[in-house]
Amino acid sequence: MDSQARSHTTVTHQSWFGRLGQSCGGVCVGIILCIVAPALLFWNEGRAIDTARAIHEASTAVIPISQSAYDSRNDGSLIAVSGLMAAPISSIESLGDAGPLPSNVTDILNDELSTFRKNAGGSLLHLSRDVSYYEWQETRHTRKQKTVGGGETTTTTYSYDKSWVSTHRDSSSFDDQYSYYNPPAQYSDESFTTREPVELTHSGKDTGFSLNSMLVSKVISRAHGGTNVGPSVIWRPSTGEVNPPGITKVGDHQFSWKAVGPKVVSAIAMQLSGGQLSTWMSPRGRYFLYINIGTYNAKEMIVFAENENEQTTWLLRAVGIIIWWFALTLIAKPISVMADVGTIPCLGFEPGTLIEYLTGCIAFFVALALSTITIAVAWLFYRPMFSIILLSVAGMVACYARKQVVAKKQQLQDQDVRYDPVNIPYASENTILQDQEIKYDPIYNMYASKTTKMKV
Repeated sequence: MDSQARSHTTVTHQSWFGRLGQSCGGVCVGIILCIVAPALLFWNEGRAIDTARAIHEASTAVIPISQSAYDSRNDGSLIAVSGLMAAPISSIESLGDAGPLPSNVTDILNDELSTFRKNAGGSLLHLSRDVSYYEWQETRHTRKQKTVGGGETTTTTYSYDKSWVSTHRDSSSFDDQYSYYNPPAQYSDESFTTREPVELTHSGKDTGFSLNSMLVSKVISRAHGGTNVGPSVIWRPSTGEVNPPGITKVGDHQFSWKAVGPKVVSAIAMQLSGGQLSTWMSPRGRYFLYINIGTYNAKEMIVFAENENEQTTWLLRAVGIIIWWFALTLIAKPISVMADVGTIPCLGFEPGTLIEYLTGCIAFFVALALSTITIAVAWLFYRPMFSIILLSVAGMVACYARKQVVAKKQQLQDQDVRYDPVNIPYASENTILQDQEIKYDPIYNMYASKTTKMKV
């Protein structure tokens, strides 16, 4: 952060009519999101069920390859194989760097890549370049206050300081674009993956298997971009210097790289002619492909695939619920804005704020209920027989519970319940009651009773 940060403040006012018009525009967005949310939830349930079925079909069809060697007799079959990813020696040029780096930066990178290959014990499969920029950054702190009549005053404080950021910010969008200028970015983030065949080796021997581009991409994704390649390099566009001495200046670029080298992987995929691994299609037309970093057997990979499918399903369900909640909140927004007409700031009375909190809570539970209904309808659509069985079981349980309640109620009614205002609120047949003869005692100035027992 720069020690000489600067700031200024602006104050704007929006009338009640302006706020109401803005909230009505939000209603249109909310209606669109109310279509997106159920569509996402419905599609997600279908995806989850279809994926689960594909995993189940794969678990029954997969053939473990114990020797990790290509056998043409398995062409077209689903196999489970493990091995070390390997490819011919690659450099940044062969990875397809569309924008050559400055020569002094390239020299440093090539030296670091050479060291990386030596330490990794093999070729470079993927390289990603991350670029950071030393720039002015604008930070906004906003405070809103409602006024009499439903208007709203917004006080915004803009502060500016210098820092390293991962995304270039165009200073023309600043509130004060003339005092704080960011030079254009010369380079941006890039990623490069080898175009050469990626083969599998086992115990230093070629297995005859090779991975297609989709499998390679999945490995890179699981490697989270790879391992850092050497230290970062600062480059100054104005002079072309690398790691310049002195203070950092606005416009400086910082390069860092991550690379993916040889990885031991395990995969369940279809074996094509020649040993290439690709996506498998089941006899019922479902697709399956799985790969992970490490050595695993077929059963373990099937369990991993099931867990990942479940996690993805719940994540998308949560996203659908949040979208629906946000949509309903936007639709209800005009109600709180209209209530703000009665705002009395000096007394802290803001009815619109209270209504906004209430509608937000109600919208959440409504979104939860609607999402549950959508998921249930999706299950009924995608798995009708299973859903009918569940509904039948639930119906039988409900009928049994209702029958028990009715029987208990009838049992109570059959006990000939009577009301006794003297001793016991309710009495039934064969209950011994006390018949009290109440008399006034002038000595103790109180009522006394003479108790006798009777059977009703």
